[in-house]
Amino acid sequence: MLKYHESDGIKCSYIVINTEHSFDSFSTPHVLAYSLIAMLELNLNLHYNPLFWQTAVLNSNAGTIDLGDDTEKQQNKDYGKVAKAVSELQQQGIKVDAPLINTAGYSFIPDVENNRIIFSLKAIVGLNEDTTHEIIEKRPFSSFDDFYQRMYVEGENLKPVAFVNLIKAGAFTDFESVEESMKKFVFREIKPKDKLNGQNMRSIIRMGLLNEPKYKKYQDLFEFRNTVNKQVEEKVTSPKDKLLFIKPNQVNYLTETFSSDIILKYNDKAQPIISQKELKKEYDKLIEPLYEEINTSEFIKKYNIALFMEEWVKRTGGGNQAKWTMDALVYYPNEHELDKVKLPLYNVVNYFELSPNPEPIGINKWRGREYPQYEIQTIAGTVIDKNNNKHTVTLLTKEGVVTCKLYAGAYAHYNKEIKEKGKRIEESWFKRGTLLMVSGYRREDQWIVRKDKYQAHSINKIVNIKQNGELELQLDRYYVE
Repeated sequence: MLKYHESDGIKCSYIVINTEHSFDSFSTPHVLAYSLIAMLELNLNLHYNPLFWQTAVLNSNAGTIDLGDDTEKQQNKDYGKVAKAVSELQQQGIKVDAPLINTAGYSFIPDVENNRIIFSLKAIVGLNEDTTHEIIEKRPFSSFDDFYQRMYVEGENLKPVAFVNLIKAGAFTDFESVEESMKKFVFREIKPKDKLNGQNMRSIIRMGLLNEPKYKKYQDLFEFRNTVNKQVEEKVTSPKDKLLFIKPNQVNYLTETFSSDIILKYNDKAQPIISQKELKKEYDKLIEPLYEEINTSEFIKKYNIALFMEEWVKRTGGGNQAKWTMDALVYYPNEHELDKVKLPLYNVVNYFELSPNPEPIGINKWRGREYPQYEIQTIAGTVIDKNNNKHTVTLLTKEGVVTCKLYAGAYAHYNKEIKEKGKRIEESWFKRGTLLMVSGYRREDQWIVRKDKYQAHSINKIVNIKQNGELELQLDRYYVE
């Protein structure tokens, strides 16, 4: 029995336990233990703002409770639990602010006056304990450049991925915009060129800077030499050289491009044999006009811009600021990535507006048994967690967190990495940060993933959000075993 007492201005809630009438299936020690926990929580809620308890839960889930220098290892972060807890707080009207580099703490910090929680530095994706402590010890920082120099150039712990996620998290917005910080970091990472040579040819071709017709002969020349240099027939020690064989499909190009003197002999397969040294001499003469052009100021500028864009995509992963904050914080402080999407166009519904007890619309028969048939609808959101044992995926929709339940086979299909010749060509669709549209129906507190007879698949991957609010979807995996 719950009791409430106030004496001399001191408030207290307590529980009176009658152990004589406890349920046979629930022993007295359990009754006492759980009652004690309930009493403690009641009194905490009575005497302290609930924000303190909510912050403590976040710190526990995020492994951001600093246990002191004597602790060898802090607990691991559970980003899924953190994201779910933050989403629930946001639904309650409690703001969770992104961390600022000079004010955010090792742990989440409650700010009762402003009804908010300050996000933890350590909870940022990629930041470990040592890095977090080093940041706090070296504070304050006067600017982004000051932080870059003392933490990244001179520091011992800050890695590029962690630095990028600090920027994505908005940690430097006291000094400048997120975009400005990211531009500075990427530009310093690329080391712009003031001169180009043969060692840059592969990257020049990869960037598409030689796609004009006038450059085709130089691309062909480069690719030919690059390929033939690997076709070693024999090594010569004096004078030092390599003899290279020419495949039948390469002979025409060789004879049309190079002098006839380049062929030294033929091997027992009737393949022409050439000297690597002689190949280089003629190659250097043929490629020289291109080297002159790529070293003009105009071309070097194009190269550096392309180099910057490559590094930008590599470091940021592309996307907008909403995606960046999801990458770094595993929640959306402001807008969701799907906020500007025309979701009604794709018949996407609000999970939280659906009844937890759906009404059957018919009967399905399978293997002689009858099962209720429910209306199949669609939800959309960002993957924040998965459970391989329970075959569940946690989505952060615009309205909140939803747990999606799949059959074991369907879960394995979408969760696997796809490789070809040992090279990964597609990651799991359940990787954190992936945008998905998922068909099914709500049952109690889960989304049961199903498709109807008109659908090819129960899950579609959102690969691009167009400027007009429409979606580019991937309907199936790249490869199906």
